[in-house]
Amino acid sequence: MLAIVIGPESSGTRWIEETIGRHTKIDRVERRSFPHGPGGEAHWPTLESLDPTRSSPVFVCVRDRSVTKLSQHASGYHSERPEFFDYEQAVERIREQVSDWRGPVVFVSYETMCAFGPTYLRSVLIQADLDPDDFDYSELSIKDGNTRHIDQINKPATRAPSLFKINENPKIVAVLSCPRLGFTGFYRSLFDTLRSLRIEMIYCEGGSWCQQLTAGMQKAMDQGADYILTLDYDSVWETEDVRTLIGHMQSRPDIAALYPVQMCRHYNNIMCPQEGLEYDKPVVEKWAGHFGLTLIRSEAMRHMTKPWFWDIPDSDGEWKNTGDKNSKTDADISFWREMHLRGMKAAVATEVHLGHVELSVLWPCGDRPIVQLIRDYHKFGKPPHAHWDGKSPVGIHEEDLEADVSAAGA
Repeated sequence: MLAIVIGPESSGTRWIEETIGRHTKIDRVERRSFPHGPGGEAHWPTLESLDPTRSSPVFVCVRDRSVTKLSQHASGYHSERPEFFDYEQAVERIREQVSDWRGPVVFVSYETMCAFGPTYLRSVLIQADLDPDDFDYSELSIKDGNTRHIDQINKPATRAPSLFKINENPKIVAVLSCPRLGFTGFYRSLFDTLRSLRIEMIYCEGGSWCQQLTAGMQKAMDQGADYILTLDYDSVWETEDVRTLIGHMQSRPDIAALYPVQMCRHYNNIMCPQEGLEYDKPVVEKWAGHFGLTLIRSEAMRHMTKPWFWDIPDSDGEWKNTGDKNSKTDADISFWREMHLRGMKAAVATEVHLGHVELSVLWPCGDRPIVQLIRDYHKFGKPPHAHWDGKSPVGIHEEDLEADVSAAGA
């Protein structure tokens, strides 16, 4: 007997196929995940092409929608061919296929199967007009290639305590997801801080920022760190800035993570601006931040589920920031969102200012230089008013230097 198994892509159809195929009366199983087919071909095959009599039992895999869509995203389907992986379209197509099917149509819930196992499978077989006693239940193995996504959805949310424990002599471990090459200015700040505050350091190298940062943070937690100090290699700071962050965290047991003010390199504003927020205190609660020089409690991390960092495309499978609920979610923002959902507070230290390293180009312009950001040069080219007459000295004038010195002394 032929049996047909269908369902949206990444809904568990492969496992249902393997299970139904072990029934003694079933000698062939055809499985179709909608959409289906490589390279844009045959994405909506008809069930009638599999069974012209339309009498075979059809098993429709029904799974929690959020798990299915997460599985599709994590499997890379949306990034490969986003136009072919629309969940709602797949469900509608399946509905059309089974609406006038002559044979038995059985909707199979993966989650229910996990909960009730053989008992539920017996009822599924009965609905398909198959003898439930012609199945060896001892061989029933509930498995699925997307279990990690199920765990992410079903794992109970644990809310962190309203106040964290404070260690008078906290152990601090710094973590850097670093490239093979970096800015020497960053390392001068880093070495001064490590030496002065006796902070341990974990370097993580690799092509994935979020994967390496996760590994480093986990290692810091395993080493017993009270605080994890995350770093970005394009930042500069003074050791006193880190002392200030530590002092605030030690005096604010309600804060899970604290970061300094840093300018964004792509627009003239601070990183992660929050509309309507007043920065009128040394520590201001703010749900999202950055990882340039950020102090995070290990205890807070233990209340967060992995992955801590998760890039999620928009509803169309694209990486566009549309500014609404369907917009993409970058890996760093998913971290702050998870922390917020767990009931934990993040905050910005308004009096601590972190420098954001930016490459720039100097061009002559009469007797004074023009400073152009390197990204602007690649975008717009050389400034049209850059020139030199071959006579005037180009550089900083003495009066400008004196003004800068006076301002620094003030």
